[in-house]
Amino acid sequence: MSRKELRDKLLQKGESEDAADFSVAWLTDHGFLNDESYAAAVARHYAAKGYGAGRVRAELSRRGIAREQWDDALLKMPESDAKLEQFISARLKDPEDRDAVRKVSAALFRRGYDWEEIRTALRRYTDNIEED
Repeated sequence: MSRKELRDKLLQKGESEDAADFSVAWLTDHGFLNDESYAAAVARHYAAKGYGAGRVRAELSRRGIAREQWDDALLKMPESDAKLEQFISARLKDPEDRDAVRKVSAALFRRGYDWEEIRTALRRYTDNIEED
């Protein structure tokens, strides 16, 4: 849980702002709350589920992680090439079908991949099919 999530939860449960702030500060000072490690865990989790950096950024923002900590978390994300290839091969049977390619590309974009990553992965996929 991030500092912001805990603070919001305490306020929602009826704690005063001072008590919530004190609790968050105490837990942070004693090492029980660490937004950096939490951000890295969120990034790993979403990367393992096949999401790209854009989706991870949105999730970190939603959870109240400071932007300064995003970069480190995104750098610690595992490579997504295998997840992209798996997604494409499961959904794209005919790489010549432009409508299917458009749908797969849009789905990958919604999952947080940028257009360059998508284009590269589609190119690799079609090259692999041509080689087989």
